[in-house]
Amino acid sequence: WRGVGYNYGIRRSGQVEFGRDLDDDGDIWEEIGAHARGYNSRSLGICLAGGKGSNENDRFEDHFTPEQRIALAALMHGIQGALPKIKWLGHNAVAANACPGFQVNRAFLNSMGL
Repeated sequence: WRGVGYNYGIRRSGQVEFGRDLDDDGDIWEEIGAHARGYNSRSLGICLAGGKGSNENDRFEDHFTPEQRIALAALMHGIQGALPKIKWLGHNAVAANACPGFQVNRAFLNSMGL
């Protein structure tokens, strides 16, 4: 295991942290993640702290804080500004699991202003 698999992490406080940077050069976008098998080489991973025991049909608010919502929206807007054609997917859309504990669908993206 070569470190955290996600490019970003968002703590319950809303603090955004850089994740995977295997060569310690500060450029996390060049790193191939270890967060979604089959998608790692063409994706960025964002991990939200919390969500334990979640169901894929839960609401964001069931497991995550308002501070995390604000931080996630800002991070997503920043990423989308750099990668305007990005397609947003939840881990549950590419793997047989419940995380992130909500659906990353059009309604969710609209609620984030995307």
